[in-house]
Amino acid sequence: MGTQTNWGKVKEHLNSDQSTEALRSRFRRISDPNMNRVIKERYEQYMGRDTLEKRVLAAVKRETPVSVLSKKLYVEDNDILLAVAKLQLQGYRGVQTYVKDGVAFVHNTKKMTATVRRDDFPSARRSYKPISFAVVSDTHIGSNQHAGDALQEFYDIVVGRGIDTVLHAGDITDGYYTNRPTSIFEQSEVGFTQQLRAVINNYPKRDGVVTYFITGKL
Repeated sequence: MGTQTNWGKVKEHLNSDQSTEALRSRFRRISDPNMNRVIKERYEQYMGRDTLEKRVLAAVKRETPVSVLSKKLYVEDNDILLAVAKLQLQGYRGVQTYVKDGVAFVHNTKKMTATVRRDDFPSARRSYKPISFAVVSDTHIGSNQHAGDALQEFYDIVVGRGIDTVLHAGDITDGYYTNRPTSIFEQSEVGFTQQLRAVINNYPKRDGVVTYFITGKL
C-alpha cells in the first residue's frame, strides 16, 4: 500500500488559504508531464502576445514583491522596474514601486490617468482665453550688482506686451549672509530697513501691472 499524503498537513505547512482539494489538484497537475507540456505551450503563447508592461499591469492587482513578480513572469527584477517606469510614462501613475521593511514592492493604486482635453467641454471651449504673465527673480536689491536699469527695462517689455501680472519668485533684496559677514562691503544698502526702503522707492511701478512677491521668511 502506497503512502497517502496528508493534505491537511500540507495546507498547514504552506500556510495556504486554498482548500485541501485545490492543493491536491494543483500538485497532481505539476507532477503530470502532459500537463506541464500544455502549461509550457500556453506560457509561450502568452509571452508572445503581450508585452512585459501589460503582464506586469495584470499581475499587480494587489501589493506584490518585485522578486515574486520576476519569478512569476520569468524575468529579472530590473526588468520589472523598467516595465513599471514605462507604464508610468504611458499614464499609469498608480503603478508604483517602493521599499517596505527592506523588500521592494509593486502595487497599482489606481486606474490609468485619464487625459482631459479642453475640446471635451464645449462650454470651456467657448470661454477659453489665453493667460499671460511674466516671471522675474533674484533682483537682489541692495547689492552693488543689482541691475536696476535692466529691471526697469523688463517692466517696459511687460507693458509693451500687454501683460498685467508679474510674479517675483524670490530674493527680492540681497539680505544678509550670516556665513559671509564681509558681504556688507558688497552692498549699496546694508540691513533690512535700508534694503526695504530701496525696494519701496526704486522697484518698478507701472500702471495696470500688479507684482506678486514670494517673500519667504522674515
